[in-house]
Amino acid sequence: MATPRSTRSSGAVAASKKPIPKSLVARARTLHEARRQRLAAVGFDAIARVREHRADISASFYDIGEALVALQGDGVADALGCEDFDAICREHLDMSPTHAARLVDLVGRLTRELALSLGVDRASALMALVDATPDDDAPADILHATLALPSGKKLAVEKASTEALYAAAKELRQAAAAPAKRSRGLTTSAAERSRFAAAMKRAAGDARFEDVEARLVARGAKKGAAVRVDVPLELWEAMVTAAVRPKKTR
Repeated sequence: MATPRSTRSSGAVAASKKPIPKSLVARARTLHEARRQRLAAVGFDAIARVREHRADISASFYDIGEALVALQGDGVADALGCEDFDAICREHLDMSPTHAARLVDLVGRLTRELALSLGVDRASALMALVDATPDDDAPADILHATLALPSGKKLAVEKASTEALYAAAKELRQAAAAPAKRSRGLTTSAAERSRFAAAMKRAAGDARFEDVEARLVARGAKKGAAVRVDVPLELWEAMVTAAVRPKKTR
């Protein structure tokens, strides 16, 4: 006879439901609040730096970008009472989240020296071009390169205007998004098309073929072309009778 499976004792169940000591709960709350205050301090400091440099954003965009990176840190938005980074931009900085994201991207991908040498607009144009090229290019490499554009034109990136960089990026994106041209499939030969046209001309003289729809279809050089038709039953019977000889009986 099988032995029944043992069950947990009432003492074990009671132990599993033992409440967490109040001291541990209090400590967890204290640590959570300390972390929240620390993150809030980081956030308010970053906000202050952004506001300080906004008066001359063209010269201080990299500093602003670094402050924005800090505001994207894990838990900072919550510590500031905001839903997310976009909310911080709108509620505390009066800045477009899109513009903020662009500055964050520049800081993450360009060195301070290179970004400041280009300026915010040209640096943004360079990044747009980097993102549009099919290869995994580095910004510094693209800057000194000459690119072949889909139009056949050549673009010397370092000498090109900012507008030309944006235009080239747009051209590359459009070329990448364009559907690939379908390769030409099977086609009928000139001789097959000529034979089909002659047969259709003969059929036009017969009233029975007046409503017949016929189409020449390519099947490759080995099989040859075929004709797909939609014919009334009576005409089909007449065609079969004319084409198929009756079998001889003994």
